[in-house]
Order: sequence, then structure tokens, then C-alpha cells
Amino acid sequence: DVPEQQDVPEQQDVPEEEDAPILCYKDMLAYEPGETWTEGCSDCSCGSDGEWACETEPCCLYIDHNGATKRVIAETEQADSKVGSMAVGARKKYSDGCNRCRCKYDPDRNEALSICNKPKRACPNKCQYVNWDGVKGYANVGEIVYVMVSDAESGYECPKICMCSRNEEGEAEVSCTSLDGLVEPCVYF
Repeated sequence: DVPEQQDVPEQQDVPEEEDAPILCYKDMLAYEPGETWTEGCSDCSCGSDGEWACETEPCCLYIDHNGATKRVIAETEQADSKVGSMAVGARKKYSDGCNRCRCKYDPDRNEALSICNKPKRACPNKCQYVNWDGVKGYANVGEIVYVMVSDAESGYECPKICMCSRNEEGEAEVSCTSLDGLVEPCVYF
């Protein structure tokens, strides 16, 4: 016995789903093609194929007066030449919140170096801290600071919103204790 042939319905045109947009994903963020962003000393962009790429230049990172990470591209020997050196050199200077600094490229070490006041100034009315990007800087007493600190409960570093204040001895220090004496929690995004 030969099985009966069954009529197979004609394949219907299935409407195609709209193509999902092409995006680049980096560190839990989505970028559209052509979009650019900065990561430390790198300039990154999202390609039309959804792949991201970064180009890195030697630079120095510092914290501005609002606690945000900023960068200065390092001076190179070419920048130090007599042609245009004043204009180029002027952009290479910055303040770490306490000292005046310059960012200079060291070809022997293949890295940018922060060259600050010599000797470095002591800043007793300022708190030295590390911000959420891991960059060191200084804040004035009374300023809110966004710091990375070790969390006593987890043992991991976590971001906290704290205050530069004076301790019982009158020294400036970062305090992550609220006015009611509680330890500020980690900030989770």
C-alpha cells in the first residue's frame, strides 16, 4: 500500500519582521552607528556594522571641580618644538585640585606622566580622594565627593557619595558617614 498523497497548502508570504537596529554594546551601554564616546585616554566610535573601535593617545586624567574625570593629551617632542609650542603647551596644563600639573609623554616608558609642582604642595584644607573612575584628585572641605571606597560588608570597592569634612583633630578627610551617624550605602545603578 502506498500512502495517499496529501495536499500541502502553499507557503504563504510571511511578513518579514523589521530589522532590529544595529547598535554597538559596550559596558552595558548601547551606541548607535556614528556615535562617539571617550573612555579614559581613548576616543571610541560605533561602526555601521555594530562593531566599536577605540584609538588611544597618551594622556593624563584628572578630576575637575565637579568631581568629573577630565583628560589632557600628553605633550610630545613634536608639540614641544618652537612652532606653536605656546598654544599646544597651554592646553597640556591642568590642576589636580591642589597642584599645577603638566602632562608629558615619556617615550622611554611609552606613557604619559603627570609632572606637578616640585615640591608638591601640601593641601591641609583639601581631601585627597579617588573618584568613581579611579582617578585621584582633591576636594575642598564642605564639598560632596563621588568616591570609590572599600565596602566593609562585601569587601569590594563600591561607589559612594561622601563629604570632604574635618575630623576631630581638625584635619580634612573624606567622610562617608551621614549626619545621623550611619554609613552611606554603595550607589548601585
